[in-house]
Parts: sequence; structure tokens; C-alpha cells
Amino acid sequence: MSFLPKLPLLEFLGWQIKDVYCLTDTQKLATYERGWRYRSLVELQIEELTFIKQLAFKYKSWLATEFMDFKIDRYRIIHRILNGLNHQLLGV
Repeated sequence: MSFLPKLPLLEFLGWQIKDVYCLTDTQKLATYERGWRYRSLVELQIEELTFIKQLAFKYKSWLATEFMDFKIDRYRIIHRILNGLNHQLLGV
């Protein structure tokens, strides 16, 4: 990943590292994975979320599932609505 946006969560999680931007992508991902539970302590911007998502999918991290949940939630809402419809009215 050539261009890096400002990464406040990575900076927060890697407070003891002199320059978190010098870490390799896998080291950055490992830092995010270790500290993911602290993400609410920093206001995450879309640029950093996008960066984390790219890393997670590229390296098949468990964090990738964090970015897939919204699709499952939408599916559940649609499923609940469809199940609530009157089947006789629809002729099913």
C-alpha cells in the first residue's frame, strides 16, 4: 500500500513504537488485531477503516469479518420483512 492516510488508531495502539508508519503491512495488521477491542477510544475515520479493511482482506485476517457484518445485518432485516409478509396475498 503506497499512500498511507493518517492512521490515528494505529498511532494509538502503537504508542510505544517510534514510527508506526515504518511497520510492514503485516505488522500493522497484527497491531490492529491485537488492539481491535480499543477501537472505540479513537475516532476512526473512513480512510483508516478502508485501510484496515484492505489489509484484513489481503491477508485473510479475522478482522475481515468485522467488515462483513453489515451485509449480514441487512440480509437479516430483509429476511424478517419478507417473512412477515402475508403469503396468501403474495400467492405463495
